[in-house]
Amino acid sequence: MGTMVEALVLSALGAVLGVAICAVGFNGLSASTLGAGFTQVAFRLQIGPQIISQAVILALIIGLIGGIFPGWRAARQKPLLALAA
Repeated sequence: MGTMVEALVLSALGAVLGVAICAVGFNGLSASTLGAGFTQVAFRLQIGPQIISQAVILALIIGLIGGIFPGWRAARQKPLLALAA
């Protein structure tokens, strides 16, 4: 249980840090591309509440998946044997 909580807390902290870096560095950034045949695609990056919530949910899902196997193994071990190893 503690391993799962640790995985979820770390993934939540990573999500918040990633969203903050993205908001500072890329929010409102305009970019354009020049493709084959001289076609140009221009876009502007906007970071809104929906994208932030999707990023946090995805990070928590990845943290949950990444914490399942270590948590399962830790839950099945006997404490004295784990300390001796």
